[in-house]
Amino acid sequence: EALASLKQANELLDETTTRGRIRYFLELGRVENSSGKKKPAKLHFLQAHQLAVESEEEFLAVDAAHMMGIVERGEESLRWNEQAIMMAAGFWPLAIRSTMKSSFSRKYPSRNFR
Repeated sequence: EALASLKQANELLDETTTRGRIRYFLELGRVENSSGKKKPAKLHFLQAHQLAVESEEEFLAVDAAHMMGIVERGEESLRWNEQAIMMAAGFWPLAIRSTMKSSFSRKYPSRNFR
């Protein structure tokens, strides 16, 4: 069922739907990985990662690197997970800080959080 849904989604994608294509490769890789098909899963995670990096989709690039860390073993797994952490370190602190600022401002409207 998941593969049929992904096939339908893929038919809607073209060269202009970069984010959709990245997500397609990620989800296809997840389905394959869950089915024990490691080789095709790696291929799709690599495609997702390459496309995400090329199109500066940082969050999706981290997701793809993280998934490569799951399907790989040993040193390769560590290398991919380290890459995911280093990439995430670039934008997650800013996202978390923004969320904290918003929460703090709602709780303490008279204070200024920087």
